[in-house]
Amino acid sequence: MSARYLTTTEAAGMCGVTRRTLLRWVDAGRLPSVATAGGHHRIAEGDMLAFLRTRQRGGAAKVAIVDDDAAHVEALRRVVLSLVEGAEVHFAYDGFGAGLLVASMRPDLLLLDLEMPLLDGESVVERMASRSELDRTAVVIVSGRLTDQRAERLRALGARDCLLKPVSPTRIEEVLRHFCPGHMAVP
Repeated sequence: MSARYLTTTEAAGMCGVTRRTLLRWVDAGRLPSVATAGGHHRIAEGDMLAFLRTRQRGGAAKVAIVDDDAAHVEALRRVVLSLVEGAEVHFAYDGFGAGLLVASMRPDLLLLDLEMPLLDGESVVERMASRSELDRTAVVIVSGRLTDQRAERLRALGARDCLLKPVSPTRIEEVLRHFCPGHMAVP
């Protein structure tokens, strides 16, 4: 029995994206394809299903940003929106707001500062670790007060990565590519 192949239009429809976005994924090597004699891409059905599974929840990527510095929140928000196609971005300015935000939106990715009023970032990570329904949220610490020992402790609590401020847009892009696969607007 031979494998079934999808056109790029069919595959884009399965992903809920434009054909152009799908071709970017193909060109970037994130979605395997074969070329026809006429130069058109075809995607094996098995490859398409595997790719869809990596998209985790389907739909738009959900990103939460929590930092008490409004300018830093806005800078991160702009980077996320420029790189993640159709991203749903929400933010809070303190640890208590972080808890409410994460519980209500269940983001794919949480970019979290440590030093904040009401409840610090480390306490947020500890509380998230005790709630199994939040296991799918990747927590990435973005802080100017990060030591190697503190980063080690945060990773032990469940943080997936720890970034020292100031953090470059390139580094944020790497984080987004890792934790929001299949949602990137640019290859």
